[in-house]
Formats: sequence, structure tokens, C-alpha cells
Amino acid sequence: IIFFSPADTVETPVGVEDPRLRIQALGRFSVSLRGSILPLERWPRKQSIQLLKLLAAGAGRPFHRDRLVEHFWPETDSQNGWARLKVTIHFLRQKLREAGCELDVISTTDSSYVLRPDCVVIDARVFDDLAREGRTHQRTGRIADAIRCYEEAKSIYRGDFMEGDLYADWCAEDRERLREVYIELLNAVRLTEPSLSTL
Repeated sequence: IIFFSPADTVETPVGVEDPRLRIQALGRFSVSLRGSILPLERWPRKQSIQLLKLLAAGAGRPFHRDRLVEHFWPETDSQNGWARLKVTIHFLRQKLREAGCELDVISTTDSSYVLRPDCVVIDARVFDDLAREGRTHQRTGRIADAIRCYEEAKSIYRGDFMEGDLYADWCAEDRERLREVYIELLNAVRLTEPSLSTL
């Protein structure tokens, strides 16, 4: 079950499936569309999956092509690296289209690439937003609303952020931060749940 915070919710007409790509970055990495999980393990270009992970970790922040080339092909000159990156981007877009994704998920701006926040739902972002919303409710005394947010956030946290890339530097900081948010959330639930009996 994936819960959505107001910031991640887009009006979808009744009876129409949500066209956005859903990315699970907490626990085992997976990508799904309209309820179907994409067979990433069958993709021949594994760097396209790593690229998608990197863009997802950016949560809407653009990555300049030079930075991506340096990340994936540090020993390659810029021209060859740029050519490889274009092939990888093309492959990723092609696989998403083949899966039925009608949205232009990856946007290009000023030699940078970004995963469009309006076209994807990333569980780590939803988790973060719900935890933040819960803290706001708790500070303002809306305990029932705080617990609701905390419980939804707990259900989303299926494991550490990008746990398949345990020793990768690029996601270590976010992994640690989100783990701390999760621990704080568990403590907050224990502290606030008794308060419900007094409401």
C-alpha cells in the first residue's frame, strides 16, 4: 500500500488509473506502473537502473551531464562519456515507454537531467513528507492526526534507503538521515499513542 501526502497527490479522474511511475527506494528497489512491477532484472543495461536510482535519490534535483559521466565512467573522456550517457538515457526512456509509461518522466534542461516530481511517486519522499506532517500535527496538539501520519509513514518504510547499494557514497547520507527519521517516528508513536485515551 502506498500512501500519498498532499504534496504528492495529483487529481486523477474517477475510474482513471494513476499514470505516474512509482519508485520504491526504501528496502528493495523496484519500479511499478499501474500496479505492475517492471522487470528491471531483465534489463540488459544495468547502468540505466543505476541512473534511475540516482535520479530518484535526487528527488527532483537536476544532475548535470558532466556529473553523471564522472559518476558512471570516471576513466572515460568527456566526449565518449557523453555518448555513453545519451545511450543510457535513451535506453531508460525506451524501457519506460515499453512498460506503458506515457509521461515524460526524465526531463532535460541546460545539459542536466531530472526526474520530474509531477510524474513519479517516490516512497522515500512520501515517507519524509508524512513524518514532517506528523511532527507539525504533534507540535500543534493534533495528536490523532499526528499518529495517522506516523502510522502511514511506518507502513512505507520497508527497509533502509537504497539498501541494495549499501556501500555507495551517493546515497549514504540520505540513508542515514531517513533511518534517523524512522527511529524518531517510532519514538514519537510510543509517546503520543497514550495521549489518545485522554482525547
